[in-house]
Amino acid sequence: MIDKNIFEELISLFAKHNDIFHLEHPIGSAIRQANIKNYLVVFQGVSIGGNLKIEYPTLEEGVVFFSNSTLIGSSQIGNNSAIGAVVQLYNKNLSENSADSLGIQKVLQ
Repeated sequence: MIDKNIFEELISLFAKHNDIFHLEHPIGSAIRQANIKNYLVVFQGVSIGGNLKIEYPTLEEGVVFFSNSTLIGSSQIGNNSAIGAVVQLYNKNLSENSADSLGIQKVLQ
């Protein structure tokens, strides 16, 4: 795990994050105000933040964001879920143990 202090410029003062997360290659990522639980994994170019109604996402434990994925607004992402590369979720939910790849959601066995 990477010490979160090394990359504190990537996470705004408003983010509610826990102590255990992994920034694999966080260049170009912006993580703003959100309710983030432990075991978040972020690859490059990820954006997490609020919508124009000032609603923010909630990320449960074990969520992975692959390259250039985006999560905006009032979204709930369940435990052990993955957001695929180049996927954009705007005010959408993803159930636990699921993945979204190019807008196709699938529950993982």
